[in-house]
Amino acid sequence: MGVVGENIKRLRRAANMSQMELAQKSGLTQQMISHLETGRNETTKELPALASALGVRVHEIDPNYSPPTQLLDEQLAEVFQRLSTAPEEIKRRLISYANFELSQIRMAPEDETEPGRESGSRG
Repeated sequence: MGVVGENIKRLRRAANMSQMELAQKSGLTQQMISHLETGRNETTKELPALASALGVRVHEIDPNYSPPTQLLDEQLAEVFQRLSTAPEEIKRRLISYANFELSQIRMAPEDETEPGRESGSRG
């Protein structure tokens, strides 16, 4: 059994659920739950449904989980749609936070030295 299977089993038991209950709540079959727990199936596409059914984040099941880009794009589009009706102060704070996060990406060590510039010099 791999880490993912162990985590599913541990989280299911912590939630006091049987495999059948988790299957019903997640929309999967009991057999799929069993296969995931034992490592016979290592697919990750069901992890968001399992995480939701268990009331945890996907990374609690699989620390290395990386959602497909299409899913991230859909989630981002949903956030922007919801933001359209948010109060102005929330919009300002989120824009500030997003700009800060994006500046951190541009300042990552592998990006610090640009052609014709010395490392550590900015501006």
